[in-house]
Amino acid sequence: MLNRSLLALTSVVHLLRPAIAFLIRNGVAYPAFAAAAKELFLQQARAELERDSRQPSLSALTILSGVHRCDVRKLTATPDSQDRHAQQDLNLASQVVSRWLSDPRYL
Repeated sequence: MLNRSLLALTSVVHLLRPAIAFLIRNGVAYPAFAAAAKELFLQQARAELERDSRQPSLSALTILSGVHRCDVRKLTATPDSQDRHAQQDLNLASQVVSRWLSDPRYL
């Protein structure tokens, strides 16, 4: 199982390289990406549990996703994760670089 997991992770890391480059060019810092990835892990864990007709409890989501229980509780308590991403604050340096790279006056 470990070999299969390692192979899957290696493949995804390879696929993420251009996506990470795109995010960095557009001023998205690691904390924003990590928060989004955490939510994706939870969404997929919930879908897997529901597909198997299992209750997506906090414990089941924590075990399957690997996301810390307090984060699972926090993220499942608020219904609109899409809105949370739209309003998520980027750090000041990321905001400056993002505006600089996307503003036609500086291109």
